[in-house]
Amino acid sequence: MFAAYLFCLVTCFLLESKMGIKTKRNNNITINNNNKNNIEKKKKKKKKKKKKKKKKKKKKKKKKKKHNTKTSSPPPLSPPITT
Repeated sequence: MFAAYLFCLVTCFLLESKMGIKTKRNNNITINNNNKNNIEKKKKKKKKKKKKKKKKKKKKKKKKKKHNTKTSSPPPLSPPITT
């Protein structure tokens, strides 16, 4: 039983090295490696922070004061000038 297992392993190794035939086991390993690389790339992309846009302050317009003639005080009374 153990000898048959070793024989199978050796033959698979020889086929892979000489003939270039890949078994399912190696294909799974390469797929897993690709998945890990893709996950690492996605993590790197998530680390980038977006720059915040600065808000421009709006200038307040000064309101012009309207002269209200109704509520204004009368001019001060001056003594009459006599010569």
